[in-house]
Amino acid sequence: MPISAVSVAVTNVIEPQYPGFRWERRTLSPDLVTEVDGLRFVHPAVSVLDLIPLLGGAVIDEALRRRAVSLEALWQAMRAQRGRPGNRQCARLLHDSRNEPWSPAERKAHVLLRAARIHGWRANHCIVVNGVNHWVDIAFPKQQLVVEIDGWTYHGGQVAFVDDRWRYARLGAHGWPVLPFAASALDDDPDEFIRLVRIALANRSL
Repeated sequence: MPISAVSVAVTNVIEPQYPGFRWERRTLSPDLVTEVDGLRFVHPAVSVLDLIPLLGGAVIDEALRRRAVSLEALWQAMRAQRGRPGNRQCARLLHDSRNEPWSPAERKAHVLLRAARIHGWRANHCIVVNGVNHWVDIAFPKQQLVVEIDGWTYHGGQVAFVDDRWRYARLGAHGWPVLPFAASALDDDPDEFIRLVRIALANRSL
């Protein structure tokens, strides 16, 4: 998303307005501010929290995926700004992010799995095959089962699609079968998603 405005926090005086800048009266904990060459910048966690009203949980997912910030840092930044408008929404989404999803589709899958009381899974788990790291959306290490959830945006080209087929084949050949789901399937038929995961887990436990 292109940057349309830069927010500048001031403690006492609201400066004159300038194009591309938005001034707001605000007090931040020194722990949330870093100074670089005389300029002070907020911790990335503050920026993520500020974007939640506009982007929802997706901004948390993206920040976690890029490792721009940790979940614990987000909690700390929110607690350091007690009474801040929007904290209730932030707390709900941070709690919803406890398994650290990297996309809205993964977030939805985590919610469904927890609601169905399906345990023993890990999000964004690394499986090493012939010395190569393969990061998977959801893994059940005990049953050696993988669940992948992909949207059309991610597979926007043939290269990404083909690469994933090779990845699934390599994982399957080394004892990690993959259940691939379209992101839309979790909204269209969440019950079927859970049913198929349960069947696969039962078969892998035989």
